[in-house]
Amino acid sequence: MSTQTTQIKVGLSSPLHYFLQEKAKKYGLTMASYVRNLIIDDVKKEENIPVYLASKKIEASYKLALKDRDNAFEVDDLDVYFKEL
Repeated sequence: MSTQTTQIKVGLSSPLHYFLQEKAKKYGLTMASYVRNLIIDDVKKEENIPVYLASKKIEASYKLALKDRDNAFEVDDLDVYFKEL
């Protein structure tokens, strides 16, 4: 399941941009990944993070999938799989 993403644009001074590049490089991350992790770490400190429960339909679907997981198999190429159905 993929999560919807939103892009943001942030203006930085040249020294701050350089600092960001170096910190990201130090940890082997892109600048975007480094900033994303900073935000995630900050959000984890919050006490009032909203929690959303799954709908009853999603929960039922999940439970059914768990019961049926022994019948699951890996598909390497979706195009080939659907052609051979």
